[in-house]
Amino acid sequence: MPAVRDLVMAQGGERHRRSLVTAEAAVREAIAAHDASLLRQRLDDLRRLASEVLDDSGELPFLLFEDLKPQQAEMRDPAEAAQLIAAGERAVANRDPATLRQVNNQLIRMLPEPPPPIDPFSTVRKN
Repeated sequence: MPAVRDLVMAQGGERHRRSLVTAEAAVREAIAAHDASLLRQRLDDLRRLASEVLDDSGELPFLLFEDLKPQQAEMRDPAEAAQLIAAGERAVANRDPATLRQVNNQLIRMLPEPPPPIDPFSTVRKN
């Protein structure tokens, strides 16, 4: 929870802060109820909030691209993936999130199976 709180406070808006207060209270209630399933759901809510903050700030496409690049060898067409990664690198250099989102979507479709849910805390954030 502290990492999500730090992210929301640093990059989130008032709407995100209100959602954080609600989500943190829901996590505490799940802990108090000793309900592991409910706790998992509430922690997933916090992860979604973190992803929303990163997406709204424009950083999520850049983090996702960094996560996708090392998976090139596993993609259905590594040569095409290399071309997409080169296009993604240009989008990163130009700080072009719209193009990078398109590249990410194409790279995701090339993965052999759907990727696991995005965990914004698995990649180091830019300061």
